[in-house]
Amino acid sequence: MQRVCLALVVLAAVCFVSGCGSKTYEERLEKTKSYYKFIERLNQNLGAPYAENGVVLRTPKQFVSVPKPRRSAPAGNHESGEGEEASTDEANGESADAFADSPFGQDPEDLDPRLPDHIDFELPGLLNVWSADLSTFNAGSGAAESAKGYLYLLGNYEYWQTYKTKNQIGDPLKFYEDLRDALSAGLEIPIDPKARGSATDRVNKWYSEIVPTAADSEFAAQKEFTAITLVPEQREPSPLDEAEADPAPPREYQLYLYANGDMQVALLFDLPRDISAGDQLPDRILLSLLSLDVSSEKPRAARAAPGAKAGEGPGAAPAGGANF
Repeated sequence: MQRVCLALVVLAAVCFVSGCGSKTYEERLEKTKSYYKFIERLNQNLGAPYAENGVVLRTPKQFVSVPKPRRSAPAGNHESGEGEEASTDEANGESADAFADSPFGQDPEDLDPRLPDHIDFELPGLLNVWSADLSTFNAGSGAAESAKGYLYLLGNYEYWQTYKTKNQIGDPLKFYEDLRDALSAGLEIPIDPKARGSATDRVNKWYSEIVPTAADSEFAAQKEFTAITLVPEQREPSPLDEAEADPAPPREYQLYLYANGDMQVALLFDLPRDISAGDQLPDRILLSLLSLDVSSEKPRAARAAPGAKAGEGPGAAPAGGANF
């Protein structure tokens, strides 16, 4: 009888252990399925990775990289210099007039040709540009329309490359200040560094954007961005303005700042305001932010000034959102 009882106890223990193992296996299987669904969602909503200048980024699916134009060799006889003086004087005269008309004091001929016409000022630290054809709707008539959207990747990478050289762009750790000043002047929006908002009160106010969502937190590390949505005031058309049959739709500029150590990066989404829900852009922007990876390693300066080490600077700060 004792042997029978012992056998039953052993059998019960084996069944119990086997049941627990089965439950653990099922839990792992479900977690694996959820992970692959997460990866599939990323692939369905984001484009191929961009990996340059110490940055890895996947943009929303509809955004396509705008090719950077090749540098063209200057025309004329460089050895003798003949014909250069007159053409240079003429070019200087034309650029001076254009410089005076530029809202941020930037010669339009010196602007990156990838920038659209409505960005007629310099974006400091521009690394890459993407564009997209977005579906919009007319707020007045409700009619379906389309408009271009843009994404600008900016950072202090080239600031570090030229740091303490004769070609120094500026202080790498003041890149965000340069960007704020450029956007404030170019978009004619006063940007108050102390104006604080929230995810639901973000127009011309700073707030924290944290990714991923709670549902995806087990598959990706948390990132915090300092963000602001810049909305210029709509200027009333002047009688002196050229008549436009189809005036440009109002735009907004969603700016996200992220830093890793002394490397500072900004994502600026330049978008029409009335985007159709079918484009799924808000969700795709959050997934794009989640894909961002910034190296903390500073690039080497091409030619450091005497006594200065390439890429030297203050101690590194932790990764995350930035402060102006």
